[in-house]
Amino acid sequence: HQQGRHNMKSNRIIQEILSPYEAIEYGKRGVRRYDDIEEEEIRERVKKLKPKLENVLDILIKEKNNFPIISFCRLIDGLLGGGAKKGKLLEICGCSNTGKSQILLQFCIDVTIPKECRGNSGKAIFIDTDGSFSPDRLHSMATAMIQHVQKLNQKKNQSIPSLTVENILQRISVQRTLDKVQLIAVLDSLIFQFQHNNINTPDNITLLVIDSISSHFRLPYSNPQILSALASRLTTLANYGLAIVFSNQLTTSPNLGLIPALGISWSHVPDTRILLTRHHQHDHSSLSFNKLDSSKFNTINILRLASLLKGGSAPPGSCVPFIIDHRGIRDVTSSPSFSTTTSIATHPPPPKESLRR
Repeated sequence: HQQGRHNMKSNRIIQEILSPYEAIEYGKRGVRRYDDIEEEEIRERVKKLKPKLENVLDILIKEKNNFPIISFCRLIDGLLGGGAKKGKLLEICGCSNTGKSQILLQFCIDVTIPKECRGNSGKAIFIDTDGSFSPDRLHSMATAMIQHVQKLNQKKNQSIPSLTVENILQRISVQRTLDKVQLIAVLDSLIFQFQHNNINTPDNITLLVIDSISSHFRLPYSNPQILSALASRLTTLANYGLAIVFSNQLTTSPNLGLIPALGISWSHVPDTRILLTRHHQHDHSSLSFNKLDSSKFNTINILRLASLLKGGSAPPGSCVPFIIDHRGIRDVTSSPSFSTTTSIATHPPPPKESLRR
């Protein structure tokens, strides 16, 4: 009887942490101890492993030739070293209504910017885990991006007929997932496409967005094996040259207060982590702003801050302001003067042909 209960537990663990396809394959071999299956899987992967060594100079040249995906906010892009980078994992965390989903939508729009405008001409996949995806909001942000690009092209006497709202929206695919098994299955499907494609990015997919990464893991107990499987798949997709951007919520820790969800172990997964906060109009004085017209920020007079917690190109703890309006993510129009408790990351000015405003 105890052996039967152990087999049922092992089978449940297998179904949770493996994709449906892998679970079926393991099921054909009969019920075994999970430790034996893990050891067998490791041996099989070691046989297939082909190390790819690169020198640092080649890596540096490759990164310089890859245009990051901009956010249309110079200061946020400065924190990130130019924007969301291909081959890296970027986590945007914060409380509700701080702008996490808005930044993710902005990245989806900006990844479609044509190469003639120093863009990526790429496609995006948006995985919606909590049902908050808004096609209407994406439509308005796409319209604002086109108007901005056309304004720059008029100065250069250039025109891009293919830059339309319809073409932009067609380059963004959305997948709704209802649980962690579906989420991992979708990632496995993407990995399968990359593994069986001769080019590095099938169908010119450049960006993968997940909103949010913690939506399916809100229960107090989360199997660390599942999070490890999720992290492994995200890292694999990043190694194929995708920019991986996902949002994360905050949770309460008895000793640390509000911290990003999924625990300490997960904090090592993203290469870069940014925390978003917001400050209402009556909080502006505490940030030592001078002569700021809050009506220029947005319709609800909220100034938002992005703080660098990990990675990026600025010192940890650097904080920059941004706003969200009908156009999407943008810079604060006035130049705020911060107190010593809030520092703005310094970064070189963007090139003249940059699309940031």
